[in-house]
Amino acid sequence: MLTVLRTHVRRLVGFGLALAVAWMVLLAPNAHAQVNYPSVHIVNQTGYTIYFLYISSSGTSDWEEDVLGNNTLSKNESIKVNLNRSLSAVNRYDFRLIDKDGDEYIKMNVQISNGSRIIFTLKDMK
Repeated sequence: MLTVLRTHVRRLVGFGLALAVAWMVLLAPNAHAQVNYPSVHIVNQTGYTIYFLYISSSGTSDWEEDVLGNNTLSKNESIKVNLNRSLSAVNRYDFRLIDKDGDEYIKMNVQISNGSRIIFTLKDMK
């Protein structure tokens, strides 16, 4: 009788562990999705098509990857960009756009909130 009881207890413990692991696997993607990763809208009012868009945390010495990749941002168009850091970690960013002629449009140390609109004009040319 004691052996049968131990066998049932082991099975229940094993089942409980399996259930706990399954629960953690199911919840893991949702926990990541709840992090506050903001998005911003970049608006191109420079009058020129933009070929490169770089965004980096203010205070860093390097620009990160080109956000546009193989795409372009035509004049008077906008693009929504999801940032890769939470607002609790970083809320100031530097933005750099480059057109076909290599002209740069730069905004530094911009404080953002989720959904911010960052508008670039000819005044931002450096």
